[in-house]
Amino acid sequence: MKLLPTIRIAYSVVLYLLSTIAMAQVDQSLRVEFPIEDSYGQEIITISDQHTALMIGKFRDRDRKVYQWSFDLVDQNFKTVRKTQVDFSTEYDFFVTNFYENHYYVLQYDVKKGGYSLLDLNVVDLSKKIQEGILPKGLRFEELQALNGNLFLSAYSKKGQSIFIINSTTKEIKTIIPKELTDLKIMYTDMQRVDNIMEEKEIVFKYKACEKGGCDYMMLRFNSAGTQLGNFFFLPKADEDRELTSISISKLATDQYLTTGTYSATRSNMANGIYLARVTSGKVDFIKYYNFLDLNNFTSYLSQKQQDKIEKKKDKKEKAGEEFNLNYYVAVHDISVKDGEYLFLGEFYYPTYRTETYTTMGANGTMVTHTRRVFDGYQYSHACVAGFDMTGKLIWSNTFEMYVNYKPFSVKQFIRMNQEGENTKLVYATGSLIKTVTFKKNQVIKEESANFLMKTDDDDVVKRTYSSAIEWWYDRNYISFGTQVIKNKENERGNKKREVFYLLKITY
Repeated sequence: MKLLPTIRIAYSVVLYLLSTIAMAQVDQSLRVEFPIEDSYGQEIITISDQHTALMIGKFRDRDRKVYQWSFDLVDQNFKTVRKTQVDFSTEYDFFVTNFYENHYYVLQYDVKKGGYSLLDLNVVDLSKKIQEGILPKGLRFEELQALNGNLFLSAYSKKGQSIFIINSTTKEIKTIIPKELTDLKIMYTDMQRVDNIMEEKEIVFKYKACEKGGCDYMMLRFNSAGTQLGNFFFLPKADEDRELTSISISKLATDQYLTTGTYSATRSNMANGIYLARVTSGKVDFIKYYNFLDLNNFTSYLSQKQQDKIEKKKDKKEKAGEEFNLNYYVAVHDISVKDGEYLFLGEFYYPTYRTETYTTMGANGTMVTHTRRVFDGYQYSHACVAGFDMTGKLIWSNTFEMYVNYKPFSVKQFIRMNQEGENTKLVYATGSLIKTVTFKKNQVIKEESANFLMKTDDDDVVKRTYSSAIEWWYDRNYISFGTQVIKNKENERGNKKREVFYLLKITY
């Protein structure tokens, strides 16, 4: 297999820092690199308690008509300690994956026949089990989550939404049809694994049912054994002037949940603020809303001229007894808990477009030039973190610019949030730049930017870095990875350029 050749390790990588507040004490002395001309995907799984990482390569072998998955377990020095591979037939149309509690699951599915193959890989010793079975034909998978050896799958077909719970040991499959549990016309939104403070883990499937008066948000709950916990559980419904646009859940007690997310005051898909609510036995104890402009430094990423313009509009609205709203799209992280506070983290983005020119032949044989507007990915602009107390009161908040030079074509989360004592550290990668912002509640105590030139030898020049990401690994160590185009002197293949998947160990 050409996907994972001999690891090339480059020491003494040139590093310089661009710091806005403090110089970052960063060490980046280890790098591995893999040619990816034959692969169609790469993935990294960090295994923090073992100080190891799993590198996953996916390659289509057209001669053998298989999808070849390779798994390399590397230690903290990026040396391979174990490796294995698994072949799946190319008859499978698509797959979904999930990683939880040192198990990596791959579910491959055949749309026409309904057959599936489920890989359960133990990432500690790379032992594996493969289970095959039959699901209904014609499914389209939406999301997969694992909990206690059960695989929770959301899927849809022409017949509507379905939930499947596959036991990875007994092969038992449970099927739930959500529309049979309610008279409302429901639409699936997402699934969340709730690791709550009671240590009673649940899988929650979220749905919404919309009418002219607004949307009801509901969830179906399952415990770790795959047992359904009652019927639909209704989440807070926004008042007449607001519409909830995203929901993240944390469990406080039996039948008591805390939810946070964003809302819209204009009943659109764009958000105007954040909220916090507590629900007990399906009834709302409280729900509190906070306009984006109530958040500390929310417009600080804009130019002073733009900030002044917004302030004038806000003052004008307030004098008229109205609320001024800014419209944003937000990628909301699952709610987290720290020292009795509930933390909201959202990444703000907007769609971008470009104009393309093309020609067609007219009726008389002449060429006609046309233009069209084409979606060009989502541009991320800034992020916000906020802390609430148990009553839903906003205690503190802060906002910072997070321009990302890579524009994904689907919504994703770039930031990783870690707790270091009283501080909250947010880390993300953009191109070859790694940025961190450290908060102590309202106060930004440190902002750091580390720019990695990432040269592999004296003859290499990094021409382009894209699809970069960063993951916390262990202690103060992170893994950054992505794709690069590197230009160098003509090598043994006669090429002057190579495209690689790179992996960096970074220590703060």
